[in-house]
Amino acid sequence: MNFPNLKFVNCCKNRLNKSYLKHLKNVISLESVNGYLLQPEFCEDYYKELKEILKNRDKVSFKMEYLNISHMPRVQSLEYFKTFEMVKNVTKYLKKLDLSYNKLNNEIFFKFINKNQKFENLITLNLNANDIDDRFFEEETFQDVFCKLEHLYLNSNKIGDKEINIEYKDDIPIDDKYHNPEDKSLIYKLRAIYNFIQNNKHLTKLTITKNPISEFYSVVPENHNNADKSEKYIKKDKKGMIIINCLFSLCIKIRDELLA
Repeated sequence: MNFPNLKFVNCCKNRLNKSYLKHLKNVISLESVNGYLLQPEFCEDYYKELKEILKNRDKVSFKMEYLNISHMPRVQSLEYFKTFEMVKNVTKYLKKLDLSYNKLNNEIFFKFINKNQKFENLITLNLNANDIDDRFFEEETFQDVFCKLEHLYLNSNKIGDKEINIEYKDDIPIDDKYHNPEDKSLIYKLRAIYNFIQNNKHLTKLTITKNPISEFYSVVPENHNNADKSEKYIKKDKKGMIIINCLFSLCIKIRDELLA
């Protein structure tokens, strides 16, 4: 074998099946988005075996830094991650975890998290294309579990969904023009996102593209490009702190107060 120390093979988005890799006895092969794994009758044994490997200390004696379990059919993923427990040797050394395209909701994702140890060295968490909604940002223990997280991907989820209500409220004034209950709900969701970013001190990248929240905003041209200095868009409280009333004010508050 040309790569005697090889431990991980990512064969995503190819027309492979497990037989292509059966001669690599010591490799944990993750073959997401392949025909073999998209057929329930074929992939059930594969995922079952993977789960058994990741909870067996003897089979994962090396330091695993990257784990990709993505593109699992929803009919399997919800039950699968509900009871997914990995040995500490996996969770402790992971630096990148990809759970994208599994249709996981908040409840199932946090059940998966609670079943496992602290992800103390995880830098990147990919949750793209799931069913994560705004209540995700209210989870108080998130920063304790992912204490070094730098990159969080939440594209193509349910953030900003009008059907979802969050508990977060505050006494900070809301602009009079946003008197509609739906507008106020959206503003509280933006403020919850800000609090989440503020609490996760190591976070440098958060992506939320292709979420329902994008449907409520548009780019408005402004003369002299000074919208961030205009009270029309940016209002401050008595202490001079920016008040989040829209997505633009959220971005400016992050730039001028968090990053500064």
